[in-house]
Amino acid sequence: MMLKHLTTSVVSRLQDGNLDLRGVADAVGIKSGSHVLLVGNRSGTIRIIPLESGSAIELRVEFSLTAFPESARKVLAKVKQFGLSILHSTGFCPVEDCCIWEAFFEGPHESRVDELVAWLNEQDAVMNVEHNRLGM
Repeated sequence: MMLKHLTTSVVSRLQDGNLDLRGVADAVGIKSGSHVLLVGNRSGTIRIIPLESGSAIELRVEFSLTAFPESARKVLAKVKQFGLSILHSTGFCPVEDCCIWEAFFEGPHESRVDELVAWLNEQDAVMNVEHNRLGM
């Protein structure tokens, strides 16, 4: 009996900035010509996330370290309240006094992300907020 597969993988070669994703793209339902969000980190991992639109919004928030656990719960509740779906998020507390949280959303939801940013800027525990539209 074969074990159930949790992931699909292939070995590919980066050539002139292009990756051949055949095999993986087919297995996860990403069709040729589709837009994807590529999220990379310092360890060299690249995550490929299918997009329904041709754009995404990157949100980066810096929180005070002492308020981070409660602030994170409040932010996630507010994301839900605004009807936003997170494509990808990550967080890290790189220094003694702050934590960074990053999230990515579909591009067509920019007005709701703008509302979230306005709300974030009113929060005492938020030290800084950046957001950028990513697109082709």
